[in-house]
Order: sequence, then C-alpha cells, then structure tokens
Amino acid sequence: DTLSSRNLRLRYPWKEGLTYELEAMPGAFRDMFGLESDTIQAKYLGEFRKAFGNLTLTLDSLKADTNYVVQLLQGENTVVDEFQVSGVETFKKQFKTLPPGEYSVKIVVDLNGNGRWDSGNYDLHRQPEVIITQKLEQLRANWEVEAKISL
Repeated sequence: DTLSSRNLRLRYPWKEGLTYELEAMPGAFRDMFGLESDTIQAKYLGEFRKAFGNLTLTLDSLKADTNYVVQLLQGENTVVDEFQVSGVETFKKQFKTLPPGEYSVKIVVDLNGNGRWDSGNYDLHRQPEVIITQKLEQLRANWEVEAKISL
C-alpha cells in the first residue's frame, strides 16, 4: 500500500462467499531491520457485494486555476482515498465497494500547489490554506449514495 508501508494489498478476482487461505512461507517478508518473517497463515471470507455500498462524489463550483487536495475519510480521521484536483470546475469520482459507515470529505484549497495543507506565515501576512469538511449521508450496505459538494 503506497499510503501505508505496513499494509499489504492483494488483488485477485475474489468469488463471493468463498473462503480463502493465505500462506506466506518463512522469509516472504522483511522488516526495516532486515529480520525475516516466520510462516504466516490467514483465512479470509470473500464478502458478498451486497454487503458494501457505492459512493459517487461530485465537487462543483471549483476554480479551474486553483489546486485542491481531497480526502475521503471514514469515521473521524481514517483516510480511505486522497487525490488532487486542478484545472476543472466540476469533478466527479466513484468509490465502489466501500464498507458501510459514516464518511466525510476534507478539501484543502492548495494555493501554492504543493499537495498538502500549509499553515500561514505571520511575517508575510499570509493566512493558512482553507480547509473545508463536509459530512456525507451515511453509507449503508447495498446502497448507492450520491454526494454533491459546492464550494
């Protein structure tokens, strides 16, 4: 996982309702100290699609000459996805098979285009970059939620 180097993501055409077993042999993983892993065994259940929900996020009234950093958050501060938007006035993105729960969107108006929030500078009389947060409708299993945020 590029956001967290301690997570491993597996892509496979999982079948719904089947149980899968993962077995990693000794030495399959190495930590930052060079120590190798022992045998790791784990079982997984392929969840049914109807246990998840879909979210369509539309950002409207954006300024085409401004950069935005957008985060989809689950709960209070768990980042599900982070991406940058620039050069458009309307942006639309779909998130499929999200676990049910409470979601919110955090938008940083990235004035200097460095891809992150910056605090202000008292000496230069520059204010901090604006952060906009919007709580979304609760996502339920087998639901599709369309969220539109106008800035």
